Amino acid sequence: QEKVELAKGLHEMVFSKHDCIFQQGEKGDYFYILTSGSVSVIQDQKEVAQLQATTFEAQYFGEKALLTNDPRTATIKVTSETAAALIVDKQTFDMLLGPLEELQARGKRGSTPVQKVRPGTAGESKQG
Repeated sequence: QEKVELAKGLHEMVFSKHDCIFQQGEKGDYFYILTSGSVSVIQDQKEVAQLQATTFEAQYFGEKALLTNDPRTATIKVTSETAAALIVDKQTFDMLLGPLEELQARGKRGSTPVQKVRPGTAGESKQG
């Protein structure tokens, strides 16, 4: 059920070569799943990694800023002629699946339900 709801919250974006998907230091509001094409991961103006989506494996990025609310730690630039990514904003992701920290604790193959979060309550104390 969670996966179906998440799929409804995903939106596709298409990028062209040299497009900057986001820049180091920006506030992170979205999580990206690269479904086609390739991107360069740049930290402090140096390429530190290349991510390429394949038929068998999509790459993802942007999760750190959602986890910590810290600014983006890298710039992501498109290196292929075109690239496509599914994106979901933090509020929708938290609302549908619960906080990312809970998902990480649950693990990829875990079956423990994650508590849903109402919009605007993510990160708030559950006390009184």
